[in-house]
Amino acid sequence: MCLRTRWRSIRRICGDLPRSLLGSQAGAAVVVDPDSKLAGLVRADKDVAVNLHLTHTPTIYLVSSKASGKPYVEVTDTNQLYVMIDAMKKE
Repeated sequence: MCLRTRWRSIRRICGDLPRSLLGSQAGAAVVVDPDSKLAGLVRADKDVAVNLHLTHTPTIYLVSSKASGKPYVEVTDTNQLYVMIDAMKKE
């Protein structure tokens, strides 16, 4: 199942929930998943991530078109993003 299909499924499931099941405070919405449909979608997404060896999100790769140096590097600390960009430009 592709990501777009999953989002449609989630919207369809949540759209069918009565308003009384949604929290009234902004940022504190509570959604009940009585049939565990959403839990199944979350587990499926986690399984995809495990199969792709993703250990964190967001997953960011810097890619270089230069022939020398590293062709790509993964950014694991977003605080170091611009430092890594500058380092890749210097290579």
